[in-house]
Amino acid sequence: MTQFSTLISRAVTTILFAYLILIGGTFNGLLMPQFRLQTVVMLGVLVTAWLLIRWRRGWRWHRTPLDVAFVIWIIAFAVSLLANNEVWRRSLMGLWYMGAYIGAWYVLLDALANRALDRHTLVDALLITTVIVVLFGYLQFGNWLAGGGGGLLLRPVSLFGNPNALAGFLVVPIPFILGRIQTPERRGRGLRRVVMGGYAFLTVGLLALSFSRGAWIGFAAALAVQIGLILLTYDRFSLRYWRAWWAARSRAGKLLASGAAAAVITAGAAAAFLVLSTLLTPGGRSLDLRTFIYDSALTAFAERPIAGGGLFTFGADLARLNSTPPTEPHSHAHSLPFNVAAELGLVGLTALAVTVVLALRTIRRNYLDLPPRERHVVISAAAACAGFGVHQLLDLPAMIPAIALTGLLALIVAAAPVTPTVWAARRGRFVTTGIALLWLGLIVSGLWSSSVYSQYMSVLTEAATSGDYRRGGEQLTAVINADPALAAYHHQQGMLYGLAAEAGDPSARDAAIVAFERFVAAQPEYVTGWANLAALSAAADDVERTTAALEEVLARAPTAWALTIGLGDLAESVGADALAQRIYEAGIQGNPNIILSPAWGDSSLRRELVAAAPPVADGAAALRLLDSGDVAAAQALWNASIFYNSGAPGAQFTSLRLALANGDIAAAEQHAQNIDGSVNAEYQAWRLVSQALIARANGDEVAATRHLDTANALFEPPPLGPDWDLGANVTYIQFLRSGIPRQFLPSVGYDGTDPLLRYALDTAQRAGNPR
Repeated sequence: MTQFSTLISRAVTTILFAYLILIGGTFNGLLMPQFRLQTVVMLGVLVTAWLLIRWRRGWRWHRTPLDVAFVIWIIAFAVSLLANNEVWRRSLMGLWYMGAYIGAWYVLLDALANRALDRHTLVDALLITTVIVVLFGYLQFGNWLAGGGGGLLLRPVSLFGNPNALAGFLVVPIPFILGRIQTPERRGRGLRRVVMGGYAFLTVGLLALSFSRGAWIGFAAALAVQIGLILLTYDRFSLRYWRAWWAARSRAGKLLASGAAAAVITAGAAAAFLVLSTLLTPGGRSLDLRTFIYDSALTAFAERPIAGGGLFTFGADLARLNSTPPTEPHSHAHSLPFNVAAELGLVGLTALAVTVVLALRTIRRNYLDLPPRERHVVISAAAACAGFGVHQLLDLPAMIPAIALTGLLALIVAAAPVTPTVWAARRGRFVTTGIALLWLGLIVSGLWSSSVYSQYMSVLTEAATSGDYRRGGEQLTAVINADPALAAYHHQQGMLYGLAAEAGDPSARDAAIVAFERFVAAQPEYVTGWANLAALSAAADDVERTTAALEEVLARAPTAWALTIGLGDLAESVGADALAQRIYEAGIQGNPNIILSPAWGDSSLRRELVAAAPPVADGAAALRLLDSGDVAAAQALWNASIFYNSGAPGAQFTSLRLALANGDIAAAEQHAQNIDGSVNAEYQAWRLVSQALIARANGDEVAATRHLDTANALFEPPPLGPDWDLGANVTYIQFLRSGIPRQFLPSVGYDGTDPLLRYALDTAQRAGNPR
């Protein structure tokens, strides 16, 4: 290659990789229609250019290390798709990305084998992109500090929208940065080490700020592999070498080395302790947040051990096997082996095992084929692959295309054969045709899907702007006709028609019912469809359909206490009191504090269940004693509670109430200060109620009323605003579509606000307005 063509290839590679990692492969790139279409068009242009270049230059095809593995993967995808044809549309979304990764592998390996690219060009593209990622990460952290550092410690997300995704990216470039520090090239070594040392420090620091424990463990694995391979390369594993090295050190040198070793060991022990303590501590980000997901994956695997449940379908299994809500929706099992087992079964696990074995064998061969002074790139890439792989065992950020592509780049740098084997001309033509057809299918289907999605987003945007939800529902018919198997489109149409019906257009109700019936037929796992169907059917006086839908909700989400009062009211409205009682009893089991909700007393059936309800939490019990006038009993109960020193807003509010009851306004003000209203709306409401009570204690009823009114307004979302905050993840990360943030129609009565907060607001308002 000429110097000019080399420069062009480096520029194109860097720009393309940066775009895919920073924009096209992120959730913004997936969910914003203009970026989605732009990415597909860009890929089409690049693939066309690759085909033209390889034709004009007479490139030859070479074997790649994973050819056999890809055949097994294709078999796994096909078997799973045939065995689970009812979810074919959902699986096709995952297959598109799997096809793109396979296509990218062959294009890049082809360019490397024909000397149009080299490993250093790929690494340079990664490191330049990392500069931008790190910059945005520290800008976010700096803005948080400049704002006073309020709320929980900020976990930067940079351009990825999730701190675990950021960490999943950073694990890959760090070994390459460290590798540049110890590269044997002498020219500019001093300056390079200073620059790369600072770069490594900033990147590792951002990884630490992400507080992604899985990525920390992955980084430790990468570091161990990198150090181990470097020591092996320079024959530093010999005990004789280290004895001689120690003997050659001066006394000061020995003290310095001992101090450095002690510091490293101490830092490692502290990091290990921090990870273990956070994993084992109840509440917060403990191990419990993962184990139920792993258990669900194993259950799904046991149900369909051969072919799994279908690619990209684990989110539905998780909803089916757990009460969702209150369980948070996820699109993956947070572990690559568990996810593959659940979605692709034993055939998929076989493909994964073969991939790992072939990759390790090829990396080892590359390491041995290169002379020691040229191994540093492969060593860095092997370490990056180790860190990336270990992280995918403990989480699965590679579900985001940008992270998957980053890991793929590390694998290509590590496993691309040093001396590739040329294929016969006939087989080469077959491969060229196959890869070209693969990319043709990807580009054409991508353009079609992007076009339909753009039309869909235009309809939602217009409906949100105009407030004409019925017209929006009607316009979605064209979208659904174009892609009828995508269940998310039916849910969104049902929401638009349903909102129109509840806004005073009863003629839209039947269309909403039809849309939700289509949705639950395609995706029965999600209770949003069943709950909305129940509300619409009750409004239509369809007792049979209402009770059937409510039974589905109760069976699929028995502990969804936020739905309890609303769905129970629907059951009572159609005369199904026995069903309503079961709904109430399940809600009490899900959250005993629900009996404190002011709306609980609106039903005689609910009031009758209070006596048999399990005890409420300590804070709730203490507040009830306070409201009955028994300050001493409330204080004694709270003093003995394990939550007495908790920083949770409900606990701080309970201590505040007791301080006010004892006339200690200063202590009450301190408890109010401890409630950080910047965390979320509930924290803000707790802070406002606390300030209202303090204002009232100081004789300022006007300020108290203002604070309470502001707190109540926080829980009145606009028609399209979020009700179940986490529910939108189903549309975003399981169907890769934007959607209406609201998940339940207003008549469903979803209320996820802490019942204790509702109780605190109600009692504060009644105290200011005694009947």
